[in-house]
Amino acid sequence: MNILHARRRTIALLAFALLTLSAVAQQVDMDQIAANDELRWGVTSYHAGNIAESIVSLNRSLSFDSSRALTRYWLGRSYYAAGFEDAAL
Repeated sequence: MNILHARRRTIALLAFALLTLSAVAQQVDMDQIAANDELRWGVTSYHAGNIAESIVSLNRSLSFDSSRALTRYWLGRSYYAAGFEDAAL
């Protein structure tokens, strides 16, 4: 009876550990994902010559994460390419 109890306890602890690990692994910051996607679209639009679309996407990216220097860099380039030199600075 003692061995059966020990096996059940071990199985219960392993199941608890697996559930805990899977719950932690599923926590995703959706704002970071959205910021990355908008940054990617903004840079792609810039290189395709769609400067207005680039500005919109990069501003959207900043709305999800305003601390990203790379997004601000590309937004400045886009503003400059569109002729908005004051906004670019």
